[in-house]
Parts: sequence; C-alpha cells; structure tokens
Amino acid sequence: QRLQELGYAISLPEFESSGEGATGRLQAAVLLMRHGYVSSIQEAFDRILGEGKPGYVARPMPSVFCAINRIHQAGGLAVLAHPDLYGWCSGSSVVAGRLLEELTRFRDAGLDGVEAYHGEAPTARQAEVAAAGSALGLVLTAGSDDHGANKGKLLLYDRNCRWPARKEWLVAGALL
Repeated sequence: QRLQELGYAISLPEFESSGEGATGRLQAAVLLMRHGYVSSIQEAFDRILGEGKPGYVARPMPSVFCAINRIHQAGGLAVLAHPDLYGWCSGSSVVAGRLLEELTRFRDAGLDGVEAYHGEAPTARQAEVAAAGSALGLVLTAGSDDHGANKGKLLLYDRNCRWPARKEWLVAGALL
C-alpha cells in the first residue's frame, strides 16, 4: 500500500505471492527491481525501503522479553542475532561494558545464546561478543545473515568451514 501511495505499480497480490510463506521488505525490493524502478536490491533499500526512507513501514515488534518467552514456549532456544550491529561493542581487545550489561540483562530474562560469529562482523567484534557470551554462560552461535541470491555476496558456511578457525581463550582480569 505504501509503495502504491508513492506511485510504484506493485499490486498487493503480486507482493503477497512473491515470498515463500513470508513477505517483507526484501520481496518489495525484488519487485521494485523487476519493475525497473531501481537497478539493485541495495538501491531499493538505500532510496526507498530503508529505515527513514519514504517506503519504510515499521512492523510491530514484541519486546525482547516477550520474544524470549515465545521462543521458549515453542520449545526453542532464544539466541540474540548479530549484537555487533547494535552499537554495544568496542571492537577492541577489552569487552565493552555496554555489551556485558545488555547481554546480562537479556540472559537474566532467559536469553540462551548469542550469535558471536556473524558473517559480516569484523573479527575483533566477533571475538568481543564471543568473550562476553562465554563469560556469561551463553551458547555461542555462528550465522551468515545470508539471504540467498538476493544479497550481493555469499556468506554461507558449510561443514568444511569451522567457526572460529582458531582456538579461543577467554582471559579476564581486574585491577583492584
């Protein structure tokens, strides 16, 4: 509806049938590209669909605590995805206090794990999240954030790729 209001000729049935069980901004970006309004999916997000852009529609999101409870009710483990993107990491060899505070708060609400190894995160931030997660007793996971052919690069991991590729040591110290 928002895209139609902005003058883009994309019908609701076309949009709804474009996803495999779920539709969102990615499917809208693909349709904008197919119709020739943009030359790439990235351009669709940069000009039209990204947060703060004219075609962006915020979706209702449950609180973190509600989401954790729903995941547990469904029998799953609640894992926080790509915390390196939330501005909590320092990217240095010392774990940021903010990262520890946020992960502690979520762990205390029932969080089971954290995505320490994210396909687009810098190595230093991956190590920082892994150290914080380990210190807090959280399960560490790896993820690619892959969106298939709709993303400009392939970040999938397979059985021949081990995360991390080196052994990790958690070193904690304090100056009293």
